[in-house]
Amino acid sequence: MKVIDKKVSNLKTPFRVDYYEGLANINSWINLEYPIFFIVVAFVLAGTYAKDSSSGINELTLATAGGRKKNMRARLIAGNLLTATIYFIFIGIFVLEHGAIASLHGWAASAQTFWFDSIYNINIGTALLILLFGGLMGSLVMANIVMLTSIKFKNIKFTIGASVVIVYLLFRQTATYSNIRLFNPLQFRSASLLEYYFFIGNAAIPYFVIVLILTAVYVVFFQLLIKNTYKKYCIS
Repeated sequence: MKVIDKKVSNLKTPFRVDYYEGLANINSWINLEYPIFFIVVAFVLAGTYAKDSSSGINELTLATAGGRKKNMRARLIAGNLLTATIYFIFIGIFVLEHGAIASLHGWAASAQTFWFDSIYNINIGTALLILLFGGLMGSLVMANIVMLTSIKFKNIKFTIGASVVIVYLLFRQTATYSNIRLFNPLQFRSASLLEYYFFIGNAAIPYFVIVLILTAVYVVFFQLLIKNTYKKYCIS
């Protein structure tokens, strides 16, 4: 508690107040639509390793060990880059829409005027960037889940169905009060990024640092499973 008390006492006051309706709308709508974005990722990447897709796996792809390895790596990279691109488009749509209606004014206002429990000396603009970064991390985790599902099922429809079920279960899990939800990729762009800490001894580690670590662990783990499965991949 002494660590938290020290951080609270170091907050710069008085807080800067400003009009930020447009930014608030952007944040609220992205929060609302974020699970739907996960479903979009499922539809987009379902055919990555499917054998029933024109862009999926065929006999030629698996013809040589070298070609198989390069193809697998290329698909992993492409899947993650495509997800990141779609995510930025997703964000850009909300920024343009709500920025045009309610303006993008209020970046310099203190984060505490919107996230009351935050104890970071940052403004709303910086807070939103942290949230957007967390959202990207969660999206990349979901992308690798979908690609793993694709290589396991080898079928677009089954992959989409399984991925939608996974998103539903992740969404249900965010409603719990247990700290287990903080390991959920859907939680990676929540206000928890600005309010939560993990304590190791006397050290308080910000949740957004934990998100970065979790993303690396999840992505490496799923990609290892994908690589292991791809070695045994056959069309029949």
